[in-house]
Amino acid sequence: MTTRMSKIDKRERQYLFRLVVSSIIVLSCGISFSILSSYFAKKASLNCIKIDFKDSSSQTLEVDFREVNSACYTFFGSAGEAINIESNAKISLVTPGKKKINTEGSFSESLLDTGEYFIYVNRSSDIYYPKLTISIINNKIGNSIPFVSSNNSVPKNVESSAVTSSPVLSSRSQTTYNVLNSPPLKSDKVIQEVVDKILDLAKQRGLPSNNLSISLIDLNNSTCCSYGFKDDRVSRFPASIAKLFWLVAYYGESNTGGIRSEISDNDLSKMIQNSDNEPASSILDWITRTESGSDLSKDKLEKWINDRDYVNRFFSGSGYQNVNVSQKNFPIPKLKYLKPSGRDLQMRRSQSNPLRNFLTTYETARLLYEIYKDQSVSPEASKKMKQLLLKDYEAEKHKEYDSIKGFIGEGLSPSEVKLFSKVGWTSDSRQDAAIVESLDGKAKYIIVIFADDPAFAYDWDFFPKASSIVYQNMKR
Repeated sequence: MTTRMSKIDKRERQYLFRLVVSSIIVLSCGISFSILSSYFAKKASLNCIKIDFKDSSSQTLEVDFREVNSACYTFFGSAGEAINIESNAKISLVTPGKKKINTEGSFSESLLDTGEYFIYVNRSSDIYYPKLTISIINNKIGNSIPFVSSNNSVPKNVESSAVTSSPVLSSRSQTTYNVLNSPPLKSDKVIQEVVDKILDLAKQRGLPSNNLSISLIDLNNSTCCSYGFKDDRVSRFPASIAKLFWLVAYYGESNTGGIRSEISDNDLSKMIQNSDNEPASSILDWITRTESGSDLSKDKLEKWINDRDYVNRFFSGSGYQNVNVSQKNFPIPKLKYLKPSGRDLQMRRSQSNPLRNFLTTYETARLLYEIYKDQSVSPEASKKMKQLLLKDYEAEKHKEYDSIKGFIGEGLSPSEVKLFSKVGWTSDSRQDAAIVESLDGKAKYIIVIFADDPAFAYDWDFFPKASSIVYQNMKR
């Protein structure tokens, strides 16, 4: 019995010994792995170029890929700030929480974590000199993410006229746009081929298609909606297309009830039909409870920008992304502002790289879709907005700001279609956002084109020809 017990004890001791040795090995491996991980992470951090945003909220970086295959940058970010990246190469953003975001072109994101962020730039076969513009915005002053744009021109052909009366400024609670879900757009080969034909036209005319964004929605489907696009999520300067968003925000704000507005129907008509900057200025003031004026102290400026940023929060609260329409269009003759001045200039932060309005063709097409479907604000408001967007071809001929000639409308026949549109133009860009309905019902679509280059600004035939191509292909 004693011999048997000693054999059992011996086996138990051997088992315990093996267990202890195994535990030590596992523990050692874990410690080694942790040390090695820390070492390589530290080494990776040391190999990254640190970006310091203390002296400037924006940094432009260039990489030479003739010698290396990748590049790494790191910066310290705080929760509540926002990052905006413009890149002509594929990049990866890694957050302190190890979340990896792959992107290319324009990218905006609110920072959710405080800590060290990494940006990795990977070599592309056709890009040897990638260029990145990285901006960090302290989001205490508002929820919009400003966008650095090289387009700094001022519209020159805007009609001047008096505004009937100034808006009444008063406090109000936060209102959010009512449509919470984007339309269920579906990529469609046939619709995409139509978009590709527009790109072919641009190439034939020697125009820079890399500065072109397009969204095309077929409204004639029994189920919504076939969709074609090109760079539809790239943020671009919208010029007077911002007024379409102000129109919706105005109805959204006035629809809440109990808010007195001295904005007249005539002011709304001038803003949309004539693209008049003076009533547009008063309407944006009324929406945001702000006024243009002289420079403000730092504290007052932050509050003023936060109030002006209300118009962006109105849309972002309903899932709209890449929307910044908080800045006015110039000139505004009544205020004697030929260009941004005072606090309107202060909010741009830099004269060489000003923070400006930006939109995407996707968000613009979404808004037009919701207006078309009588979803925007209310059925009654949507109908009023459509009426304001409806184009009278004969009346346009007699306006200083003709929104037919050189735009989508010129490629269509007024005897065949109803056109609802808002256009934009500067010496550096051309934009158009339109709902087109053929009278015979065979064609029904939304087309939005943003062309952010002087070559498009002075090509008065490209948009009409592109419009004609779309109409002929959509009419089936």
